[in-house]
Amino acid sequence: MVVVPSRWPDPCPLTVLEGMAAGAAVVGSEIGGIPEMLRGAGTLVPPGDPQTLAEVLEALAADDALLERTAAACLAAAKARDWSRVRGELGAVLGQTLGERW
Repeated sequence: MVVVPSRWPDPCPLTVLEGMAAGAAVVGSEIGGIPEMLRGAGTLVPPGDPQTLAEVLEALAADDALLERTAAACLAAAKARDWSRVRGELGAVLGQTLGERW
């Protein structure tokens, strides 16, 4: 399990991506870029809510099947977002924004 209980809206916390790529079940705060990175694969909790965070961690620790499903979903999401795909998306956005200058 990788836990990213951020309270600051970091637009791109690499810990989330690294955890997903390592095949861990990722739990993160619903803030900044974390929801976009998880894309529904991991578990989101409200920032600054230790009770909900503890409940989610307890549920994952108590249920091996849930932990395995969440970890598998995180790994699949990471594999689906490899650099070749992300580079194409970035190129499309920059092309729209910069036009021929890109």
